[in-house]
Amino acid sequence: SKRNAWRVDLENEGEDPRWTVALRALFAGASAQASPFSGYKPTSEAPLPCVYLMDLVLAVRSDLTFFMAGRAWLNTNYHDFHNTPKVKDAPLLNGFMMLSVRQSRFLANLSSNPQAEFGDHPPVPEFIKTLLRGSRFTATLLIEPGLLHYELGWPNQLQANLNMGPLTVQVRAGQIMRLSTRELVIGQSFLARGKLELKAEFSAGFFGAGLYALADVAYGIRYIGVLAFEDTSRNSAFYGAVGLDIRVKLEIRFWLRIKLGFFKISINLNLAIDLQFTAALQVGISFPEVAGALGTATVSLRVMGRRLGFNVRVGINDGAVEAAKLKTERFLHIGLEAEDVEAIPGTDRNESLGGGGPPPTPGSALALTPEGPAPTVANVSITVPGGSALGPTSAPIPGGPATVVANATTAVAGVVPAGPLMSAAVAPTPGVFHVPDYYVGIAQGTDDVPTLYLLLVPRSPMSPEELDGFLAVPPRDNPPTIPDKDFEWTFSNAPRDGFLFSHLQSSHSGGGGHTRIASGVTNHTWKMPWLNVVSATTENESAEQSGKLYQFLRYAYVPKLFELPGGNDPDFGQIEPEFDPAPRWIPGDTTIEDSRVANPTTAAFEAAVRGAAEQYAAPYFKFDPNSPYDRNLREACRVTTSVYTPEGKAPPPVLDQNNQPMLDRPDPHQAASELRSSLVQAMTRDFFEYASTPTARPKLEAESAAFQYGLVFKITPLAGQNSLEKAHEWLESLSGLGTMRQRNTPEEALCGDADKSVMRLFNRRKEWFSNRPPEFARVRKFEHANTVAIDWRLEFPHQDLDPNNPLRDDPEHHLRHYVVRREHLDGNDPSVTFPLKTAEVLHRVDSGKKDAGGKPIFHTIRLPSRFQMVDHFADQNAEDVAALTANGKLYLYTITPIDVAGNASTRPLSIVAQRF
Repeated sequence: SKRNAWRVDLENEGEDPRWTVALRALFAGASAQASPFSGYKPTSEAPLPCVYLMDLVLAVRSDLTFFMAGRAWLNTNYHDFHNTPKVKDAPLLNGFMMLSVRQSRFLANLSSNPQAEFGDHPPVPEFIKTLLRGSRFTATLLIEPGLLHYELGWPNQLQANLNMGPLTVQVRAGQIMRLSTRELVIGQSFLARGKLELKAEFSAGFFGAGLYALADVAYGIRYIGVLAFEDTSRNSAFYGAVGLDIRVKLEIRFWLRIKLGFFKISINLNLAIDLQFTAALQVGISFPEVAGALGTATVSLRVMGRRLGFNVRVGINDGAVEAAKLKTERFLHIGLEAEDVEAIPGTDRNESLGGGGPPPTPGSALALTPEGPAPTVANVSITVPGGSALGPTSAPIPGGPATVVANATTAVAGVVPAGPLMSAAVAPTPGVFHVPDYYVGIAQGTDDVPTLYLLLVPRSPMSPEELDGFLAVPPRDNPPTIPDKDFEWTFSNAPRDGFLFSHLQSSHSGGGGHTRIASGVTNHTWKMPWLNVVSATTENESAEQSGKLYQFLRYAYVPKLFELPGGNDPDFGQIEPEFDPAPRWIPGDTTIEDSRVANPTTAAFEAAVRGAAEQYAAPYFKFDPNSPYDRNLREACRVTTSVYTPEGKAPPPVLDQNNQPMLDRPDPHQAASELRSSLVQAMTRDFFEYASTPTARPKLEAESAAFQYGLVFKITPLAGQNSLEKAHEWLESLSGLGTMRQRNTPEEALCGDADKSVMRLFNRRKEWFSNRPPEFARVRKFEHANTVAIDWRLEFPHQDLDPNNPLRDDPEHHLRHYVVRREHLDGNDPSVTFPLKTAEVLHRVDSGKKDAGGKPIFHTIRLPSRFQMVDHFADQNAEDVAALTANGKLYLYTITPIDVAGNASTRPLSIVAQRF
């Protein structure tokens, strides 16, 4: 019924004129008018009780397409509908029916609205309103040649939610019936969750007590039956599961605070009991295994920090259960409305109430202070925006999205067996670590005089067959013997006259602040602040771990396996590094994109735009089992996959002495790789901020890891000069920037000449976007009343390519971010400017090749974001959308790439988009 929902559909030259006839009608359960001709009387209509009100729009198009859309309200009369905008725009039910003769398709849908409003004629009790708004209903029917598809909220979209103080209850269900020329599918699903949470606290000043009680219960049952019409015995299956998950937690606290003169007595007593019970039964019928059953149960009791647990597993031909589950699983995602499907309680260990999912990535932003009683605390929660050669992409969390939120406590939670290492070109030696090559990245400063800032970044491996390397190895022993030096940079050509070359190292790290490196000097040495205190916090600002830098950086390596008596973990930092992590997550040359973005169909056009609002992969861009992008993206986001293992499968949980899974213990290769990546991301982020924001420099010099570790250098012209031409000539000289020697063992000595690494300048002036602007290729735009989405690929012109270093020819490795500016061309909407940088998902798959022993070879692929830019006009409200006319609004988007040196491209993309 709104003009922005209709579009002008002009015929092409030579075609018959297209026409559409539209009608609108309103049906009310009661009316104050005695007849259609008696006239509308507002005073009589306003108090009139009316149980229902329906607004219908009917349309017939010249190609014999019939369409009807309807909305319905409860306890609402026409006066409420006409005079109350919030009621008029928020019906209780929405539905539509479409019959297309040309496409031989009938489609109907009815769904509820969680933001429904009521007219209160008669008044609706408040708890009924809350119950209706907290519930969800949807039903869909699709009929077309060879297919009859009916779903009632499949799989879990029928919902009822109830909140009554400390008690919350949610019930979800769904049903599907699908008959096609290939199979008959019938399924039902039911999930229920209840949670009761009680808190109480008493305080009398010097004495107090607190009580916390939690009861969390989940129950679910689901079955799916498939009868195949082709190869019936092989493709038919039945899978059913029922599960129960119960958790009860009780905490009682007492405290006593007494102050006597100069003395203070503080006593804290805590009693904590945590009981968890999980049970599940799964049955399956599948050929050739025929029938099978699998029952599992877990009981876990934790009292005062001690845990006792039992696991029971009974299987009867359980291979049939797994086979049936695999055959029927795809029908969980075949509903016409997409959603993530929750597992039945107890059938997935990671999704139980106490599971907590896979371990998150370790923290990245660290606050380092000299040894002392008051360490600085810095928040370590970051979002990884995608990587470059200066900041390697943080590999995604198994089961997590592309955007990664870091947590500093994961990497220091415990020690687990490292397992077999990858086959590498050079076999790793325990206790001896690889010295990486270093990239030297340049960023231009915003100082009064021309200034260049340099950041030394350990280069990540170029392939999974290379050994990974990192910074200087933490020293041995507790407390350690501090070495005299950790790094030695030897220059191929000594810094020349004509510019000042300085080392920027925080005075907290013992570097003495800014140290000038005189011209003619052939090498420069420095050391790490191993005794500085590292304090890290989680997202909720609560301190989790505090220790010395040498203790923290030991977790950037795969540790040597050992446990204390009783199966306990060693204290923080009391471990011994043994190997560098295996870089299996390094992606290869394979990139899988969603081809539907470049070649959209009529059915997917609007869905593609709306879906990108919800998550990395658009849920409204319907999951297509035949799409390689959809299949791989879904697998990459499962908790059962990982890019850190040889075959791409998440390792089984480590069991403690009571045969219980220790969910707080990450895979050591994953923990070490993510800690390294997070540190590099934090250092590059701080480096860019330091170069561009002079006011932030004192704080960054004191706290940033880049300055604590001594990885930042500065070049300025001599007094009276205003050019850095000689500095650029020195940085870009053919002989390179020299070599790096660093400590590659826990001992004091630097590595020998045989292990020294090469220093390479990453972003030469010729690669700066101001000198070599990249081009926008494969530009596509999608337009909608609420969203504009634009996709493109950034490419360098095909000249002056460097065959010896393909990274230099990939603009994404030089890209810091885009700056997007949106301007309203035919109106007065304010201009908006925002930065933009997308991420990629990594997934490890079978390459289709086999090694000499006949085993499949796995490699890591890239899954780029579906759109480069999605603008949802978050600065505008629903009234702005409703006010759109048939002509819509025109916007000019100017998208400018910014390179890592801070230079803007001279060839931005300008594109006009229309909202209508």
